[in-house]
Amino acid sequence: MANEIVKYQNRLNDIPLRKFNAAEMNILFAIFSRVRDKDQNEVVLSFDYLKQISNYSKHENFALYLQAVSDKLLGLNAYTDDGNTYTKFVLFNEYTIIRDEQLLKVAVNPKFKGLFNDLKNWTRFSLQQFTHLDSTYSKTIFRLVKQFRTVGKRTISLEDFRTKLDIPKSYRTSHIDKRIISVAKQELAPLLSKFNISKNYVKARRGKKLKGYTITWIPEAHSADDFEPGHLIKTSLGLERINSNPYLTTEERNLAIDRFEGLQLGTTQAKWEQEHPDVVQEINNFSFETDKIQQDDDKMTLDQRREFLKFQSDTLKYINNREKLKELQDYYQQLVSIKKATVVEQAIAKYLNRALKRLQK
Repeated sequence: MANEIVKYQNRLNDIPLRKFNAAEMNILFAIFSRVRDKDQNEVVLSFDYLKQISNYSKHENFALYLQAVSDKLLGLNAYTDDGNTYTKFVLFNEYTIIRDEQLLKVAVNPKFKGLFNDLKNWTRFSLQQFTHLDSTYSKTIFRLVKQFRTVGKRTISLEDFRTKLDIPKSYRTSHIDKRIISVAKQELAPLLSKFNISKNYVKARRGKKLKGYTITWIPEAHSADDFEPGHLIKTSLGLERINSNPYLTTEERNLAIDRFEGLQLGTTQAKWEQEHPDVVQEINNFSFETDKIQQDDDKMTLDQRREFLKFQSDTLKYINNREKLKELQDYYQQLVSIKKATVVEQAIAKYLNRALKRLQK
């Protein structure tokens, strides 16, 4: 799998991969990598290669597993539209499993090959880096970033973000923060320098409303070679990117190291807590102040409480920087004094006052 490249027309990023799990995505993009710049209508993949690419570890019949995957692959479709003629077509015409030869043969629709050849605009990335990502959401965000890899910034509306990532309607903003954005920041930190996802808001009748997200990273040079021979990425470079990313909380940074080095989640955090007992105590003090604010202030709605808790989480990165905390305290205290502070900002000011007093003891 070393140095395999996936390259396709950007329009392919608009096809939602509904209900595909991570292993199935790996198989799909392995097929995509074989179609690129090849004048053939059939892709042949060995069972051993597919097991490796999909990280398959179960003991059940692999041929049966591939049969289950076939329904999703054969259900994919795309379209062409030249302004006059609109044509919709399936991506794959035939899916054949040869048990005795341990092979999978996939017949590619000739119309489909146009998404991989003679490209004017394209998305390009390392198949090995893609398959290393565990979260399907991280995989999709990775593709969206690589479409703009030399730009370093991509803004996307909340509706488009939900559609492209196929996020369940039941997911609230807090679910997206914890299960999608935080995990993506952890998984992509070693692959993309200064990677971050921030929220965009618009004014609403009561406070502000989430409008969408801005994804940022250090732009790649047009000639950049992000395909490391024989391994995912240089370990020293990956760890350097994680440790120098200012947008990760301490917990996210430690989880990012676990994911990158293949450790059990929580390993690095446990080690860090053993080495920094004083900081852990200060974090507990901060948590105490959060609980006290929530008990004291019944004026906040559920969304306002979430906003307040997000601020509390973000300030943990400044736990040893009292000057920064004092700067934040002065800012929010000024808003309170001129009577321009919202309910959440009033709670933040109260929280910082109490926290700093406790830290000075």
